[in-house]
Amino acid sequence: MKPVLFLALVLVGVSMVGVFHVEHQVQEIRSELSSLNKQIVEDKHATHVLKAEWTYLNQPERLQQMASRYLDMDVMLAQQFNRMIPAAGGVDGPVMVAEKQMPKRAKPVMVSARQ
Repeated sequence: MKPVLFLALVLVGVSMVGVFHVEHQVQEIRSELSSLNKQIVEDKHATHVLKAEWTYLNQPERLQQMASRYLDMDVMLAQQFNRMIPAAGGVDGPVMVAEKQMPKRAKPVMVSARQ
């Protein structure tokens, strides 16, 4: 055989192996893409179902009924509200405290965290 013909056959063989390898990779990627697309459709369906459940569970009438059934709560009276006043704060800045919680001797002081 002539060396040029032999080299051409080797190149054709290597090219065929390369094309086969690339084709196999493309098939794997297409299979993975198909699987991911199916998973996306399933997740969209699940999200739709969860949104429907959330809408049902958060109906104001239903929440009111559940609250009255399971929580021992009444409507707040005006006397139950406290006046909030600033008190000395920590690292995060001043803290608001109910006036009834303040000691009688202490005066409310606002301290900035940036001193």
